[in-house]
Amino acid sequence: MEIREVDHNEFTILVPDPWHVYASGPFNYLNRNKCERLFYLIFGDGKNQFALTGGINSGTFYSPFSAPFGGYIPLQGEIKLQKMDAAVTVLKKWAVKKGLDAVKITIPPSVYDESFIARQSNALFMSNFKIESIDINHSCTVSGYGSDLNQSIRRNARKNLNTTIANDLSFLKCNGIEEKKQAYDVIKINRESKGFPLKMSWDLVKETIKVVRSDFFICSNRMGQALASAMVFHVSRDIVQVIYWGDDPEFSHLRPMNYLTFQLFRYYDETGIKIVDTGPSTKDSVPSYGLCEFKESIGCVTSQKLTFFCSF
Repeated sequence: MEIREVDHNEFTILVPDPWHVYASGPFNYLNRNKCERLFYLIFGDGKNQFALTGGINSGTFYSPFSAPFGGYIPLQGEIKLQKMDAAVTVLKKWAVKKGLDAVKITIPPSVYDESFIARQSNALFMSNFKIESIDINHSCTVSGYGSDLNQSIRRNARKNLNTTIANDLSFLKCNGIEEKKQAYDVIKINRESKGFPLKMSWDLVKETIKVVRSDFFICSNRMGQALASAMVFHVSRDIVQVIYWGDDPEFSHLRPMNYLTFQLFRYYDETGIKIVDTGPSTKDSVPSYGLCEFKESIGCVTSQKLTFFCSF
């Protein structure tokens, strides 16, 4: 197995449709200023077997350097564990040759591709990568969501949903940029009220949605006031990921998040999406119990998102 550094244009030709968008050439190029140096790597043994994007910061190679997850991208249909092992081995040799201190890789939650993620996890672990964090990720398989509320959501979520129906709330998929900005502003208010400012500015969001297919949604009251909203990326085949969502604290008593999530899951079921990834409910392995309880009440299940680290 050999490793080859390629430029942005060659990578985009060789990897035109990676299995998750955070490994794509355009996404990484857009965020290139968030690392000291961006690398596009191709692994092969006569045939190209894997790809990997990442960036160097302070002597460590990060994949991702600015995304929820990164890791290896398979370029062949059949993934043999021996080849996965070889790809990790040559990455370590490459990092040492570059004079790096460490490599850090966060792989996707297992719901994205349980078989490949299991192989990747094993290859990293057997090559002396340590598990730095185990984050809890929540997602919902939305097929038939809402057809039987007793099965889809818990009792407290059903009660809150009934409250929203009584208050005659509405659900809108945003079309123009002004509606999308309105959705972003609601989330911004929510995050600032909790002391967690958004990492993505509106300018960066506008640039990102040029290279990542995205959807924005708003939950409003009878007067047309935006009470809650969500920003969603199409991350992988049949999987979307909630990047941001939240309600305006002034209207939290109306339970708009329950209405928003219920309608959002139904929307994606109707459009053929299989899984809505609502993201991690932990930070560096530390859980937010309230967030976990909310996501599980609306029908989400848990999976692991692992971060591996190896120093030299």
